[in-house]
Amino acid sequence: VSLLQRARAQSMSNMCTAVGCTDGKAHGVAIVGNTYVLFEGSSYATRTTAADSVFQASEAVTRTGDTEVVFGQLTGTTTAQKIFTLTGAGHTSDIVVATNGRIFWTN
Repeated sequence: VSLLQRARAQSMSNMCTAVGCTDGKAHGVAIVGNTYVLFEGSSYATRTTAADSVFQASEAVTRTGDTEVVFGQLTGTTTAQKIFTLTGAGHTSDIVVATNGRIFWTN
């Protein structure tokens, strides 16, 4: 959840961290295998790889549902609702990102 909040804040702040960047960019989070990637760009596939922040995920947690969300530059909105489901140790949590950018979860 905190990584999603960080990506949204960076998008709304019009940040751009890559060398040579002169304008802000959209930011997002992608789940790639057992990692979470905070990226900058309009999609994970077309991102600026030099600006990636990669975080190792627990192998004890199963991740299902959506695997990527991008927050719009300056607005923090998304083009579609995204739901990420995390399951581990007999517990399931759904993290929902609404189209208005609101992030909420069940615990």
